[in-house]
Amino acid sequence: MRTSRSSTRSSPLAEPAATPPRGGVVTELIVKFFHGEYTPKGFKRYAGLWKGPPPGNIGKKDIAVGMAGFKEQMKNPMFPVKGGVGYGIDETLKVMDDGKGWVWLAAEMSPGGLAVDLFTSVPYGKRALLVAKRDNVDEMFAKVNWDVALGNIEKTFGGPLIKQR
Repeated sequence: MRTSRSSTRSSPLAEPAATPPRGGVVTELIVKFFHGEYTPKGFKRYAGLWKGPPPGNIGKKDIAVGMAGFKEQMKNPMFPVKGGVGYGIDETLKVMDDGKGWVWLAAEMSPGGLAVDLFTSVPYGKRALLVAKRDNVDEMFAKVNWDVALGNIEKTFGGPLIKQR
């Protein structure tokens, strides 16, 4: 079974929320991968104590900082990952930007657990969580349904349906 680009968008648009719910998988991934500093040498992840409550757990302040970094990177990704062409294609044939104007947030399993990356080409074979037009990212954030993004963690985009858990 293949998933389509429309299933990755924030549809249905019932009850959009500015930030994902606290304690959710999508929230944890966004904070983990976007709370920090982007430098020309790479991303320097936040290494301090999460604000909580309780201290040490991700709280509203941490989510706000992570979401700000996420929105900034969605508008102008500093380190997009190669994608596009199709599922199961050799890495040398993939492209950084397919020129279609979309920016994707996609997850994949890594040795350290589930990780997210930004793509400016279609992330075939990944778990596409969100997609937005690069020149109108704010519209996606105004309409996003975080429950749909959470459901997309279970789906491999553009490839065979694989039981994720």
